[in-house]
Amino acid sequence: MGLLKEQPQVRVGGRQQEKRDRIERRSGRDHPHGTRHDPALFPFFVSPPSSESPPAAAPPAFRRGSSYKALFEWLLLEAKKRGYGTAKFSKVLFVADGADVLWDLQAKYFPDAEVCVDWYHIVEKLWKTGKTLHRKNRAQLETWVAAQKKRLRLGQLEEVLAELRAILDATPVTGPGNKYRRKVLDKTIGHFTKNAARMQYHLLRRQDLDIGSGVIEGAVRHLMCARIDGPGMRWGRDRAEAVLLLRCILINDQWDDFARFLAAKPRVALLSQPVPTRTHDAKVKKAA
Repeated sequence: MGLLKEQPQVRVGGRQQEKRDRIERRSGRDHPHGTRHDPALFPFFVSPPSSESPPAAAPPAFRRGSSYKALFEWLLLEAKKRGYGTAKFSKVLFVADGADVLWDLQAKYFPDAEVCVDWYHIVEKLWKTGKTLHRKNRAQLETWVAAQKKRLRLGQLEEVLAELRAILDATPVTGPGNKYRRKVLDKTIGHFTKNAARMQYHLLRRQDLDIGSGVIEGAVRHLMCARIDGPGMRWGRDRAEAVLLLRCILINDQWDDFARFLAAKPRVALLSQPVPTRTHDAKVKKAA
């Protein structure tokens, strides 16, 4: 039985995502659903692309685009190259965090895929909620989080929601810290309820399918950080992407094929002068 796992992941890490969320809240701007400016990694767990495709056109592990829609169009194209939509694969797994835009696009481009909210994303929600309940007792906090994680792994989401609702109902509207606690509880309950169908971890684990995004974390370190995040390195957008695309060919063990592909071209010549640097759209901080 073939298995194709599609794992879009839009965050590099929980802390970085929370930091971006805080910045956006302070600036009063919501992240536009149709736009992204940071790299997105879409790893495939399938056989190599068909030999009919030229190595230079082989899909990279790194993909950057101007919008989520563009990325999903590319992702669907690459999935079809590997046999998506045919009898070659009987199962497709789509793992992502809780961003609505991702699930909307999943429903459009991969409607038949099994879906899963990233386990680590959910665990972050549990820790955030638990800290509002056991701020001063680390041992109680860890025990509470561990109990909820066990319930979720056993498929007992309704028990988790029932406990959270009971805590919310028992929390007074006024009082020290109660407003924030109620806010966090309400958001966690809403998030879990909305994604209940995507939190069937017990069923996915029985099938030996991934429920987390650890592959993304590892890919970011191996593909990107190891090459372009060295001491003193500064990169323009186009040059960084060019280097990363070459690195994709290298780590996919396609370098010899890529060299033969270039050798077969009628003429490959270097530019007479470097392409002008195009910087990132970063705001320059003014001195105080």
